[in-house]
Amino acid sequence: MPSLTQPALVIVGDPSRTRIEQVLGADERLVLGIRAVRAVKVPTADAAKDPLLAPSDRDGPRVVVLGLDGRVVSVVPVDRVTAGAVYAAMKTAVQQAYGSDLDVLVTRERDVRRELDRLDVERRALVVSPLSDIEWKSRSAQLDDRRRDLEAKEREIWALKARAA
Repeated sequence: MPSLTQPALVIVGDPSRTRIEQVLGADERLVLGIRAVRAVKVPTADAAKDPLLAPSDRDGPRVVVLGLDGRVVSVVPVDRVTAGAVYAAMKTAVQQAYGSDLDVLVTRERDVRRELDRLDVERRALVVSPLSDIEWKSRSAQLDDRRRDLEAKEREIWALKARAA
């Protein structure tokens, strides 16, 4: 069985259908946690021919989560697709692949994003502040440094290493 470089979340179905994508896009945990997996769309007809997806072949649209080893971790048929079901499958795949808890990764990412939002507010306030040029440049440099630190922290969160086999 072929191996993957990261777990995969495969949306199988007609590209014009959006129910699965609407469910997935509406949940913050999924939106943030998707960075731990590779998300792809595959038309139903092509899924039956794909060696990784053929074992999960069922009629109709579905979400298939594959582990690093290419094995099916979970299949969620379209009528059972919920954010919770897909997130649970992703969580299992991430735990198996990296030994990491997806909840912890998502929480850390959420914290970084909140801090980045705060920085944006401070940056907007700085633009209209009555500071002198020197004070303004100093404060701006501090904000730039904080942004770089947060971006480095964000990269660190998602620098996942596969478990040894």
